[in-house]
Amino acid sequence: MIIREIERRDWDFILKIQRDSYGFEFEEPRVSLESKVFFSEKTCFVIEMGKVICGYIIALPYPKNSYPALNSIEYEPHKSNNIHIHDLALSPEKRGLGLASILFRFFEKKSKDFNFSSISLVAVNGASEFWNKMNFKKELPLYNMFSYGDNSEYMILSI
Repeated sequence: MIIREIERRDWDFILKIQRDSYGFEFEEPRVSLESKVFFSEKTCFVIEMGKVICGYIIALPYPKNSYPALNSIEYEPHKSNNIHIHDLALSPEKRGLGLASILFRFFEKKSKDFNFSSISLVAVNGASEFWNKMNFKKELPLYNMFSYGDNSEYMILSI
């Protein structure tokens, strides 16, 4: 198993994992995801097993209690002590193996190494249960999360 920074050659795999994970409702165009990686390449990773990409995490500095809207394009970097996980997803056939926890713990260590003080995210599709296990706590965001669906929750972890 290898965890490494996202590279240009990874995008077809990332987009397939995204589609398989979220379906049409939360599928974002490549340009939207690439814009987030562009401003924070050192905090975006894929996890490989046997040279096959089976998951990814896309995260970028973003002010606490806010988040990028789905499908949005980032045009400038944000200066923040908070790093926001925009997406963490695994191939359906690789779920249940503990890879999400491994990928997150790797990311958490990197975030500490980069001196971030907190990690935020918007949990969708019932993922808050997983994030609770990673010690995230629910917080109220500064504005409505309608683009993330009715059951979305803004969560944060102090590191």
